[in-house]
Amino acid sequence: MAINIDVLEITIKELQRKYDKICHDFDGVRVKILTLIGGGLVFLSFLYAGDNNGGMGDIFFPSKLDSQIFYAIGLGSFLGALCVLFWAMRSTTWALPIDQKELAKLEERYNSKGKFLVFLLEEYNEAYAFCKQQHLKKVALLDIGTNMLFIGAIILLVLRYFGS
Repeated sequence: MAINIDVLEITIKELQRKYDKICHDFDGVRVKILTLIGGGLVFLSFLYAGDNNGGMGDIFFPSKLDSQIFYAIGLGSFLGALCVLFWAMRSTTWALPIDQKELAKLEERYNSKGKFLVFLLEEYNEAYAFCKQQHLKKVALLDIGTNMLFIGAIILLVLRYFGS
């Protein structure tokens, strides 16, 4: 089977673009997670802030049983969301198409351009598949954390300003 060098080069360029896009998307998800964590902490500060005179202010806790149950659900959801988002911010492994160990052996292992391009194509396919899987895990955690954060925030706001 003859190897078409032009087709391999075009395919590798396309895979490079896909790999760069998944790296960029991964960075975007991390920024969103950090923003939600910051927003959640600011929301808690706003909700439990003191008065303008430097006093402690009133840390609200509903007096009725049904409101207390919703308060516990809202606060639990909100704090759980922050935990999920902090969990999503942990570092993760990331695959590179060619590692440094392989670069030293390239001339010895691949004596033709076609063999090298086939190797490069396989490396990009493996790296992209692995990185996409890591990215999807972060996106799933972001979705869960976002939903929990908004549900908790809405419950707490309603209880704070409209509850009895």
